[in-house]
Amino acid sequence: MWTNADPDAVARYDALPNPLKLTKFFRLLDPAPTGWISVLHSTIDNGEHSTITCALVEQDAIEHALTHTSWDDKLGNSWNWTGDDPGFDDGLTNIRHGYTRHFFAHARRHNRYVQPTIELSLSFVWWLGLIEIDRGHWIRLDEAGRKHNVVTTTRVDDDSWDVKVSAPLLRRYLAARQMSLLLQHHHTVYSTLDDVERIALEHRSDTASIDFCATESWGGAERNFFSDIVGKNVVLPFAQIGEGPDDTLRPECFQEFIIGADSGTGEPVRWTCDVDDDIGRSPAGEPNFLTPVFFDAEVLTRYRDDTQTYVLSRTRLWCLNLWGLDLDINDEGLVQLWLGDIKQQLPESERDHWLQHNVPPRDGHVSEARFRRDVLGQWDVDDSRPNLDYLRRARSDLNGAVLATHGVELYKKLGEHDEREFSGLALCTNDSIGQRDLSFLMLTKAVVDAIDVKAIRKLAGADKSETSLNALQSWIEQLGGDVDELCGPLRLLQSMRSSGAAHLKGSRYSAALAAEGWDKLSPSKQFEDLVDRVTRALRELAQLVAPSSQEP
Repeated sequence: MWTNADPDAVARYDALPNPLKLTKFFRLLDPAPTGWISVLHSTIDNGEHSTITCALVEQDAIEHALTHTSWDDKLGNSWNWTGDDPGFDDGLTNIRHGYTRHFFAHARRHNRYVQPTIELSLSFVWWLGLIEIDRGHWIRLDEAGRKHNVVTTTRVDDDSWDVKVSAPLLRRYLAARQMSLLLQHHHTVYSTLDDVERIALEHRSDTASIDFCATESWGGAERNFFSDIVGKNVVLPFAQIGEGPDDTLRPECFQEFIIGADSGTGEPVRWTCDVDDDIGRSPAGEPNFLTPVFFDAEVLTRYRDDTQTYVLSRTRLWCLNLWGLDLDINDEGLVQLWLGDIKQQLPESERDHWLQHNVPPRDGHVSEARFRRDVLGQWDVDDSRPNLDYLRRARSDLNGAVLATHGVELYKKLGEHDEREFSGLALCTNDSIGQRDLSFLMLTKAVVDAIDVKAIRKLAGADKSETSLNALQSWIEQLGGDVDELCGPLRLLQSMRSSGAAHLKGSRYSAALAAEGWDKLSPSKQFEDLVDRVTRALRELAQLVAPSSQEP
């Protein structure tokens, strides 16, 4: 490790207590890290002072940068010099010792008014598409919409922080810029140690230049000795990189999916998703673009649970503005895709997730609605299956009908979080009671709890003690509607929330399930049935209060 070292000095170093060898700091000198790397660091306490700063350097400047161990710290500060040779320094580049350093990151102090701000090179932020989700914490979304932590910051106080960057993404960026990252180190550990002669060693290599010193500490009573390293090392870029951070630099991989079962052996039949877009060009007898592929519904759970990133309906899955996938949930509860859509619409990295949930076809096959729509081209198919999109539309139509007829809105606006959760609410993707109960809770909040009780009391002429559903029922009766059909599903929804979803489940809960004939249905089918009932109730109620129905 040591360059041209004095054997006696090395022997004295080896005899030092482990903390004074500064081994943990020497481990930071890896030129090709693959995990996380500290690019900014500050620790100041009685036993340890540790600092790391950084800058970008061009490849041909590495040798110049490592010719000495002294620091160059003039980046990240702007000023206008008015003396000799006046000019403005933007703090983004600095030329010293024969090479140019470029700004990458620093911790900008604010005179203790607020904690230091961690600032990154804008080209790093832009190229990776970073999103700062908290002070000093950045993530990115890859082309498939998956979230990746890129920069994390650990803070202790105004003088202590540790900023780590994902080394693979950093080195991809370095390759794109054809630069290396220069890390400047100064680490000191204090201790108590007697009768040790001063130790001076150095480490020089193509990627690091470090001086080590261990000696007595002036004026130190309790801690009379310290070890110190100062110097630099470089983090090298990857050997090659594509146009973007997600480029794989290899041909696209087309996975094979189960499309059926061998009639003789029962073994799954698999076929590549790399099929021709034109069905007519596929060889006769071979699977083609419209070959159905099936998946268990659990494949959709991670999308359903992340309503900030994904929107899921019975017939489509959207991932932000990145990608969208046409799908169908058939009567067996299986998710069905066309083999060609797997290639065209799913990012390669997302297909592995679907492959884990791929199952052979069962009895239900492709739903009639999808067959008529996608194969026969009948785009105006009336699909009457339960669908949260239909429910949301019916709720909106009802609110609009009440506003048009009576000048008030039946529903209060949902808060930002609840609006996102309600907009993203989808049919259950598994048969867990927990998922069904959370769905009941969200649906109750949006359809029952969001009713403007003052508005419905005024419409019904009810007194201030009347609940929203009682007032709604009274209003329906005045309009000549069927209370059981129009108000019953909303009361059922509230009852399921009260008897089970939000409380301990007891005999009342079991009785409620049996009364609706749900005791023999799976939790996912129970939710589907309730969605269907509530949708029909909202639709019919909207028709009842629509302006046309109020004409004499």
